[in-house]
Amino acid sequence: MRLRFIGKRLRFEAAMAPPLTLYHSKDSRCQMDLHTQRGSFMSRHRWLGRCVVAGTAVVMIAAGESAALAQPTTTSPAAPTTTTLSTAPDLAPTDRPVETSADPCLAPTTTPSSTATATTPPSVPCATTPPAPEPVPTISATAAAPQPAQAPAVPTEVSTQTPESGPTEVPPISKVPYASGPTENPNATIVPGQMRSDRQEIPEPFTKADADLAETLEAQAQASRSAFAPMACQYFWPSPHIVCGAILDKYLSLGAENSFLKHPINVELSNPDGIGSRQEFLVGPIYAHPTAGAHPVVNSFMTKWGSFGWEASFLGYPTTDEIVNSDGIGRRQHFQNADIYWHPVASPGANVIGGAIRDKWALTGGEGPGGLLGYPITDEIWVGASSEGRMNRFERGVLYWHPNHGAWPVTSPVLDEWSTAGYEQSVYGYPVSDASPNDIGGTFQAFEHRDIETPRSPVRSAYSCIDVALSTAQDSGLTSGFQFGCTPFGVTVTGAGGQNVFVVPDSEEFNQAPSIPRLNNSTIECDTMEPTNISAPSLNGPRVSKHVDLCIGAASSSGQVEWSKEFAFQVTNILDNRTNQRVETRVTTLGFPSRTFALTYRVRQDISRAGDRTVTEKTLVNSGTDTNPAYSTYNTPLSEGKYFVEVINLGLEIPSLGYDQTFGGLRFAIGRYTCSEYSGSGPGDLCQWTNPIDDHT
Repeated sequence: MRLRFIGKRLRFEAAMAPPLTLYHSKDSRCQMDLHTQRGSFMSRHRWLGRCVVAGTAVVMIAAGESAALAQPTTTSPAAPTTTTLSTAPDLAPTDRPVETSADPCLAPTTTPSSTATATTPPSVPCATTPPAPEPVPTISATAAAPQPAQAPAVPTEVSTQTPESGPTEVPPISKVPYASGPTENPNATIVPGQMRSDRQEIPEPFTKADADLAETLEAQAQASRSAFAPMACQYFWPSPHIVCGAILDKYLSLGAENSFLKHPINVELSNPDGIGSRQEFLVGPIYAHPTAGAHPVVNSFMTKWGSFGWEASFLGYPTTDEIVNSDGIGRRQHFQNADIYWHPVASPGANVIGGAIRDKWALTGGEGPGGLLGYPITDEIWVGASSEGRMNRFERGVLYWHPNHGAWPVTSPVLDEWSTAGYEQSVYGYPVSDASPNDIGGTFQAFEHRDIETPRSPVRSAYSCIDVALSTAQDSGLTSGFQFGCTPFGVTVTGAGGQNVFVVPDSEEFNQAPSIPRLNNSTIECDTMEPTNISAPSLNGPRVSKHVDLCIGAASSSGQVEWSKEFAFQVTNILDNRTNQRVETRVTTLGFPSRTFALTYRVRQDISRAGDRTVTEKTLVNSGTDTNPAYSTYNTPLSEGKYFVEVINLGLEIPSLGYDQTFGGLRFAIGRYTCSEYSGSGPGDLCQWTNPIDDHT
């Protein structure tokens, strides 16, 4: 056996092959209350698994699958014998004074009887220990009890209190602040007034009983140090719970009781899988696994991991500690089968990402500042009609995986079109490629059934509205008739059952003449892009306007177009009152049937290099047959800033034609304007349009 110090911690090692475990008991009795609930919770645990030691130490040796009591061999079961162990060398520094309690008193030998195991104390306590030159009186059971042959004497002056002399109690010792580290010269039994807890403050939430028990266990461990081979174990006062093995190594590497984990609050526990183990500390547990190693899991990571079932879940055991991400703000922790990421703003609850989605995300730059997607803001989610796919949502987009197509990210502007259509269950299906620039200044991305191509601006090239509507209805299985609406952003088709599909024309559909002859009758009023347009902004004093032309229509179940009409309107943002600004709509198509026209807009604050913030969102309804305007008022914040109004949705109902359509993908701004801090002084509070008008979305 060998003994060495590591820092301030005493480690016990030996070359014995079988592991040995030390149990403490009093007359072979030990009270155990092992807490098996997981987590790190300072407020609800007291120190569990305590053994009150007032007599001897019982050493149990486990080797392979067998266990036996460490005891001398006896030749006569009917006549128990007593074997005296040799005194172990003192572990304290050489200048430590000799104490009255020697090793034979601390570790008496146990012998079995023919019927039960019993502890046989030495006939003369501490007989092998020479007395100190000037012994100091101690408090003990034998010293306090009178000899049988002696009668109680007349009370002495020691027991008499007089006003002059006062009480005879020793005045309380002033305690020093708590300092971490092992107890120097620990007492093997509780000696009132002479324990470490009497000299040093006890950190919360430990009690004096916890601290005194921990000190006696430290002493017992030193006296029985041979029982700790080959596993190294330590106590950390004032906790009475021992820490061993791989968990001890990790705990020491973090700083032990000075680390964020603080003190142990129970003993090491085996996990239900029979492979790994865990030990709880005040702030969280350390989990150990033969191949994954020992790692702490705390705070949001512990909460998220626990929500799936800890090590029994698909995540498995932790394989790293928490790692600070490249942005210096977020953190991550790797597990056997997936990772957990945390960010105080983007992902405050922590989110799981794994498998092919994690691998593809890493290729796009991960959570780093230059990453395409940023932090995950959801866990991995099952998607698809049959839950065949998976996805994660991120700060700046989504990443979808399908077993037949792989994992691919989708971001704006393609994401805007795809999400409006219905994601993977739309006419497009799953993504099958990354996005790439196209030859018309926009973005192209291939999907399972139909590709998405988005030009850079809402001013599209010409396309055949009816051709795209017919092909979209056929691809979507809308065989019972449909309605359609064409905008500069794409085509919306709605089936008789309410199914709504939005598509952006493919590049080969731009600048192509209609494949069907334009019907020369009054029911077909529009087809090509020429009447479908969003004008540039027009500035007139405090007013900025845009003119919008759309093509709407319907087809029968046979796929024959029954009618189409041009629908035109003007939308205006008016800044003539800081606290009562207005959005106005006016239908400009003459002779249009009675309709209900609803336009949804939102007021947004333009925040440079960050996501724009929505201030308010409203819907403006314009009904009837006339061209009179309809108004909606809104309030711009009174703080300084740049703002804009953005149209985000459009609905049109024409009862006489049975037409009821919501237009997908229609989104455009109506100029940007700047506002100063509101003072209430008059004209100076009015917001001003930028010059020239900036209306990018």
